[in-house]
Amino acid sequence: MNFEIISKLGISISGDITLPTLPIQKGVCLFIHGLKGFKEWGPWNLVAKSFASKGLAFVKFDFSHNGVNEQGEFTKKDLFRKNTYSLELDDVKSVIDYLFSLQALQKNDAINKLNIIGHSRGGGIGIINSETDSRVKKLATWASVNDFGYGWSEELKEKWRVKGFREIVNTRTGDILMQDVDLLLDYEQNISILDIKSAAKELDKPWILVHGTEDEVVPFNQAIELKAINKKIKLDLIPNGDHVFGSKHPFLNASLPFDLGVVVDHTISFFLD
Repeated sequence: MNFEIISKLGISISGDITLPTLPIQKGVCLFIHGLKGFKEWGPWNLVAKSFASKGLAFVKFDFSHNGVNEQGEFTKKDLFRKNTYSLELDDVKSVIDYLFSLQALQKNDAINKLNIIGHSRGGGIGIINSETDSRVKKLATWASVNDFGYGWSEELKEKWRVKGFREIVNTRTGDILMQDVDLLLDYEQNISILDIKSAAKELDKPWILVHGTEDEVVPFNQAIELKAINKKIKLDLIPNGDHVFGSKHPFLNASLPFDLGVVVDHTISFFLD
């Protein structure tokens, strides 16, 4: 089931819903992708089917400013360049508003058992959204950042301000991408809202935090720090797991990588508990 809605700034947000294959819907899971991610990345469709097989509707979408088409090509670099964290939070709210309007998700009161799954940067967005939106009942973060400004040295930020943009490389495609200084300014000017650690401290909902011990993008000590901030978090470390739990794009296998399969199974059990 595909959908398309319009963001707060009038930009398209496309998504899809994999409905449960069981007669009883047990809940709804909203998946939030990370930086340079998109809803058709790697094995995400297989992940969706895994959740649906257990009675959980699985929703994934492309942020309005992720810049990527469904084939994973950066065809909208101008949108990627103008993306901010606040825009992504607005997009998530718009998607949730839409989901609550759907008759297909009302069966067995499924939409009122709404769970969020956030991967990488999407984990940070998911933490903040879960803390501020009472409609979200449970949270799972996979390889999540705990600080949107992680890795931003003072020298980098100064150069960013002077040039008005910074360049980053998409290692998967080789694309050179730009991020306007608006991203940095949004973070600095809205830090009271965009402080992931502060939101984590205040979050009083069931939360499973999954992280690979060999994550090469977001070091697993960021997960340890979040656990120290909020003792109620269920911490689930994946021994030798990497940032994408053994997956890649494109993903041509018929079954999930072992590590990602473990992550999916643990998350489903957590949501259904």
